[in-house]
Amino acid sequence: MLFGFANSAGHQLVQAAGLPSSYSDLIMILPYVLTMLLLVFFSKHNDAPKALGEIYDKGKR
Repeated sequence: MLFGFANSAGHQLVQAAGLPSSYSDLIMILPYVLTMLLLVFFSKHNDAPKALGEIYDKGKR
């Protein structure tokens, strides 16, 4: 949803400002940059699985 909003905002900004194509290409990468920044920001709170590195043994279940 956020990606779609940023994409739409980029289109609106390019049309409203009447930018040349070289600048409009830079504006149109806004959704991708925003998505990457949010992934980096929210990945700091992720922890590795507890069983990481342990050999899976079906009989232990």
